[in-house]
Amino acid sequence: MVDLDTDETYDAITGSMFLIEPGTNYQFTAGQEGAVLVGGPCPPDPELYKHLGD
Repeated sequence: MVDLDTDETYDAITGSMFLIEPGTNYQFTAGQEGAVLVGGPCPPDPELYKHLGD
């Protein structure tokens, strides 16, 4: 994970969890084998679900 505000990078291993402060710009990148990300912003960002309708 890269904190785009500070340019700090954090490695993840299987089972890792990242707690990211609200308002932080961040980016996940994957290695050669890819990655599986489970979860999302908490509380959820309503914009992510607009396409589902009511």
